[in-house]
Amino acid sequence: MTRKYLLKNLAFLLLITLLLPLVGCQDKEQPVRIGVIADDFLDDAYHSLNCIELALADVEQEGGLMIDGRKVKLELVVEKIEFNPEQAVAAIRKLINKDDVVAVIGPQYSGDAIPTASIAEISRVPMISPMSTNSKTTYGRSYVFRMSYLDGVQGRVMAQLAADDLKAERAAILYNKADP
Repeated sequence: MTRKYLLKNLAFLLLITLLLPLVGCQDKEQPVRIGVIADDFLDDAYHSLNCIELALADVEQEGGLMIDGRKVKLELVVEKIEFNPEQAVAAIRKLINKDDVVAVIGPQYSGDAIPTASIAEISRVPMISPMSTNSKTTYGRSYVFRMSYLDGVQGRVMAQLAADDLKAERAAILYNKADP
Protein backbone atom coordinates (compact mmCIF):
# COMPACT_ATOMS: atom_id res chain seq x y z
CA MET A 1 0.00 0.00 0.00
CA THR A 2 1.56 3.30 -1.07
CA ARG A 3 1.83 6.44 1.00
CA LYS A 4 -0.30 8.29 -1.57
CA TYR A 5 -3.08 5.69 -1.25
CA LEU A 6 -2.99 5.97 2.53
CA LEU A 7 -3.16 9.78 2.37
CA LYS A 8 -6.17 9.65 0.05
CA ASN A 9 -7.95 7.22 2.37
CA LEU A 10 -7.08 9.42 5.33
CA ALA A 11 -8.58 12.43 3.53
CA PHE A 12 -11.74 10.49 2.76
CA LEU A 13 -12.08 9.37 6.38
CA LEU A 14 -11.47 12.94 7.57
CA LEU A 15 -14.20 14.13 5.25
CA ILE A 16 -16.60 11.49 6.56
CA THR A 17 -15.81 12.65 10.10
CA LEU A 18 -16.63 16.23 9.09
CA LEU A 19 -19.91 15.02 7.62
CA LEU A 20 -21.21 13.27 10.72
CA PRO A 21 -23.00 16.33 12.15
CA LEU A 22 -24.62 17.02 8.77
CA VAL A 23 -25.95 13.51 8.29
CA GLY A 24 -28.59 13.94 10.96
CA CYS A 25 -30.16 16.67 8.81
CA GLN A 26 -30.59 14.29 5.87
CA ASP A 27 -33.79 12.48 4.98
CA LYS A 28 -33.46 8.86 6.13
CA GLU A 29 -34.08 7.55 2.62
CA GLN A 30 -31.75 9.89 0.76
CA PRO A 31 -28.05 9.10 0.35
CA VAL A 32 -25.42 11.50 1.65
CA ARG A 33 -23.91 13.01 -1.48
CA ILE A 34 -20.21 13.86 -1.59
CA GLY A 35 -18.97 15.97 -4.49
CA VAL A 36 -15.68 15.27 -6.24
CA ILE A 37 -14.01 17.77 -8.57
CA ALA A 38 -11.44 15.89 -10.67
CA ASP A 39 -9.01 17.35 -13.20
CA ASP A 40 -9.93 15.04 -16.06
CA PHE A 41 -6.73 15.21 -18.08
CA LEU A 42 -4.26 14.55 -15.25
CA ASP A 43 -3.14 11.12 -14.05
CA ASP A 44 -3.19 12.41 -10.47
CA ALA A 45 -6.90 13.09 -10.70
CA TYR A 46 -7.57 9.63 -12.12
CA HIS A 47 -5.66 8.06 -9.24
CA SER A 48 -7.32 10.33 -6.67
CA LEU A 49 -10.78 9.46 -7.94
CA ASN A 50 -9.82 5.78 -7.93
CA CYS A 51 -8.62 6.08 -4.31
CA ILE A 52 -11.84 7.83 -3.26
CA GLU A 53 -13.91 5.08 -4.88
CA LEU A 54 -11.74 2.40 -3.21
CA ALA A 55 -12.14 4.09 0.19
CA LEU A 56 -15.91 4.22 -0.31
CA ALA A 57 -15.89 0.53 -1.27
CA ASP A 58 -13.87 -0.23 1.89
CA VAL A 59 -16.47 1.58 4.01
CA GLU A 60 -19.26 -0.41 2.34
CA GLN A 61 -17.34 -3.70 2.71
CA GLU A 62 -16.97 -3.05 6.45
CA GLY A 63 -20.73 -2.77 6.80
CA GLY A 64 -21.23 0.82 5.72
CA LEU A 65 -21.33 4.02 7.69
CA MET A 66 -23.53 3.72 10.79
CA ILE A 67 -24.80 6.88 12.48
CA ASP A 68 -27.27 6.83 15.36
CA GLY A 69 -27.93 3.15 14.74
CA ARG A 70 -28.81 3.52 11.09
CA LYS A 71 -26.81 2.77 7.98
CA VAL A 72 -26.10 5.84 5.89
CA LYS A 73 -25.66 5.44 2.15
CA LEU A 74 -22.81 7.49 0.69
CA GLU A 75 -22.95 8.59 -2.95
CA LEU A 76 -20.22 10.27 -4.99
CA VAL A 77 -21.15 12.99 -7.47
CA VAL A 78 -18.20 13.56 -9.82
CA GLU A 79 -17.55 16.70 -11.85
CA LYS A 80 -14.61 16.47 -14.26
CA ILE A 81 -12.77 19.63 -15.26
CA GLU A 82 -9.67 20.45 -17.30
CA PHE A 83 -7.47 22.37 -14.82
CA ASN A 84 -9.36 25.58 -15.40
CA PRO A 85 -10.50 27.93 -12.60
CA GLU A 86 -13.72 28.88 -14.41
CA GLN A 87 -14.64 25.22 -14.86
CA ALA A 88 -13.76 24.52 -11.22
CA VAL A 89 -16.02 27.36 -10.02
CA ALA A 90 -18.87 26.15 -12.24
CA ALA A 91 -18.34 22.60 -10.95
CA ILE A 92 -18.48 23.52 -7.26
CA ARG A 93 -21.53 25.73 -7.80
CA LYS A 94 -23.30 22.85 -9.55
CA LEU A 95 -22.32 20.37 -6.84
CA ILE A 96 -23.53 22.63 -4.03
CA ASN A 97 -26.59 24.25 -5.60
CA LYS A 98 -27.94 21.58 -7.95
CA ASP A 99 -26.56 18.26 -6.73
CA ASP A 100 -26.99 19.18 -3.05
CA VAL A 101 -23.70 17.67 -1.85
CA VAL A 102 -22.76 18.01 1.82
CA ALA A 103 -19.00 18.15 1.15
CA VAL A 104 -16.52 18.39 -1.73
CA ILE A 105 -13.23 16.60 -2.37
CA GLY A 106 -11.07 18.60 -4.78
CA PRO A 107 -10.10 20.33 -6.87
CA GLN A 108 -6.61 18.90 -6.90
CA TYR A 109 -4.37 21.94 -7.30
CA SER A 110 -4.07 25.50 -6.00
CA GLY A 111 -5.07 27.24 -9.24
CA ASP A 112 -8.50 25.63 -9.10
CA ALA A 113 -8.76 25.22 -5.32
CA ILE A 114 -8.34 28.91 -4.42
CA PRO A 115 -11.40 30.22 -6.30
CA THR A 116 -13.57 27.24 -5.34
CA ALA A 117 -12.59 27.55 -1.67
CA SER A 118 -14.34 30.89 -1.33
CA ILE A 119 -17.57 29.37 -2.67
CA ALA A 120 -17.31 26.40 -0.29
CA GLU A 121 -16.68 28.76 2.62
CA ILE A 122 -19.60 31.08 1.82
CA SER A 123 -21.87 28.05 1.34
CA ARG A 124 -20.59 26.42 4.54
CA VAL A 125 -19.84 23.21 2.68
CA PRO A 126 -16.65 21.42 3.80
CA MET A 127 -14.06 21.13 1.03
CA ILE A 128 -10.73 19.30 1.08
CA SER A 129 -8.11 19.79 -1.62
CA PRO A 130 -5.75 16.83 -1.88
CA MET A 131 -2.77 18.63 -3.43
CA SER A 132 -3.21 22.39 -3.05
CA THR A 133 -0.03 23.85 -1.57
CA ASN A 134 -0.90 27.55 -1.62
CA SER A 135 -1.86 29.08 1.72
CA LYS A 136 -4.57 31.16 0.00
CA THR A 137 -6.62 27.99 -0.32
CA THR A 138 -7.31 27.77 3.41
CA TYR A 139 -6.27 31.11 4.92
CA GLY A 140 -9.08 32.55 7.04
CA ARG A 141 -11.45 29.73 6.16
CA SER A 142 -13.16 27.30 8.52
CA TYR A 143 -14.70 24.94 5.95
CA VAL A 144 -11.72 24.44 3.62
CA PHE A 145 -8.82 22.04 4.20
CA ARG A 146 -5.64 20.95 2.41
CA MET A 147 -3.72 17.69 2.63
CA SER A 148 -0.35 18.91 1.30
CA TYR A 149 2.34 20.95 2.98
CA LEU A 150 2.48 24.64 2.08
CA ASP A 151 4.80 25.80 -0.70
CA GLY A 152 7.07 27.60 1.76
CA VAL A 153 7.59 24.47 3.86
CA GLN A 154 8.29 22.31 0.80
CA GLY A 155 10.69 24.90 -0.62
CA ARG A 156 12.75 25.11 2.57
CA VAL A 157 12.96 21.33 2.93
CA MET A 158 13.97 20.87 -0.71
CA ALA A 159 16.59 23.64 -0.48
CA GLN A 160 18.06 22.09 2.65
CA LEU A 161 18.12 18.64 1.04
CA ALA A 162 19.84 20.05 -2.07
CA ALA A 163 22.45 21.92 -0.03
CA ASP A 164 23.13 19.39 2.74
CA ASP A 165 22.65 16.01 1.11
CA LEU A 166 23.28 16.69 -2.57
CA LYS A 167 25.92 19.38 -1.97
CA ALA A 168 24.30 21.51 -4.67
CA GLU A 169 25.58 25.07 -4.97
CA ARG A 170 23.12 26.27 -7.60
CA ALA A 171 19.50 25.50 -8.37
CA ALA A 172 16.84 26.28 -10.95
CA ILE A 173 13.15 26.63 -10.22
CA LEU A 174 10.46 25.69 -12.71
CA TYR A 175 6.92 26.81 -12.04
CA ASN A 176 3.57 27.16 -13.73
CA LYS A 177 2.34 30.76 -13.97
CA ALA A 178 -1.24 29.50 -14.19
CA ASP A 179 -1.02 27.76 -10.81
CA PRO A 180 -0.47 30.37 -8.08
